[in-house]
Amino acid sequence: MVRTFLRPIKLAVFSLLPVVALFLAAETAVRLSHLDRPALYAGGFGSIDKNDSGELADVDLGWSGKPGYRKAASFSQEAYREAYNFNSLGLRSPEVGPKRANELRILSLGESSTMGIGVQAEETYSMRLQGLLEQSLRPRPVTVINAGVSGYSSFQSLKYLELRGLKLKPDMVLFYHEFNDYLPSTVRDPGQSEVELLQTDRQLYDSRLVKLSRWFLSRSALYRFASYHYAERRIRKLIVAPGQGSPEAESPLDGIGLPGGRVQQAFPHGLSEVGGNKPATGVRLAIAGRRVADEERLDNLRRLVAVCRENGIALVIMHPSYRWTSRHECLLTRFCAENHVPMFETYDILHPAGPAPERLFHDFMHPSAAGHEALAEGLSRFILGVLG
Repeated sequence: MVRTFLRPIKLAVFSLLPVVALFLAAETAVRLSHLDRPALYAGGFGSIDKNDSGELADVDLGWSGKPGYRKAASFSQEAYREAYNFNSLGLRSPEVGPKRANELRILSLGESSTMGIGVQAEETYSMRLQGLLEQSLRPRPVTVINAGVSGYSSFQSLKYLELRGLKLKPDMVLFYHEFNDYLPSTVRDPGQSEVELLQTDRQLYDSRLVKLSRWFLSRSALYRFASYHYAERRIRKLIVAPGQGSPEAESPLDGIGLPGGRVQQAFPHGLSEVGGNKPATGVRLAIAGRRVADEERLDNLRRLVAVCRENGIALVIMHPSYRWTSRHECLLTRFCAENHVPMFETYDILHPAGPAPERLFHDFMHPSAAGHEALAEGLSRFILGVLG
């Protein structure tokens, strides 16, 4: 009886042995020949987890500020004289204490313009806004928490709000996101693989929750080879060889009032060959996978409104403006108008009538100290109107 029961099991085991042996042989061959390594590298943002980096890898958000990070100010360029001091939460903001009685607490979410690239922490619009509101609302205490992170998309800030920001008990959320959402997925953290280069921020986050693909990528050379080879073939279709074609044609950035070609020259979105000396390539922005697709951006805004309403939080969405921005209507402006969400238009503040506003920017996208001051003054008036 026992032998009869074991016979089919033995047959199954012995029939699988050749398959297992073939798999192990192929796995070994791929490992020894190094065919399981990615062929392309994307520079991404920063140098995550290095000793001199202010960023660290974050399983939920991709990357975040390094708690307690300190960097002395550099005076080699006047535009980049800022010092970086992150609090225990990894934010470029003073330490956040217990909420005081009757305190107005504002959580300021956004990208590098919010974080304050090129200016001192106290010169950012978040910190200047706190001072202006304190004067107007005295004796009511006011705290504005700068939770802006360089390179963040609207999806990352939304997840930050859901996972960590609500614990800070804000009464109001400021939301400043546009440019990074429209960049290709090659412009993200430098630790991503070729497979991840083809995913939007949301898809990357969802895949991290499942973790199955990453598990196989970390353990199987054959799986890496197949995944990287397939992804590489798709990515190479996006490549623009030096001198060939116009990578700025029909750029998604044109839809938010930014000249795609001019931006690409100042801020190249490059890929380079791993282990070779080939120059960085261009990426066809018109067909490259975006970090945040239009439907995802719209969904992020819907979810942002829902989270704030569910928690009794006032919301002000800022419509960002950069040095080369032209006045425009877009998905964000239409969303705010259709859903009656208070929207603070920054174009009029950062592009006043008269001479070109060089003094309000220190590069093609980041406001200078004067630009942050102007934003804070306009925001203060706007928020006082929202508060009634």
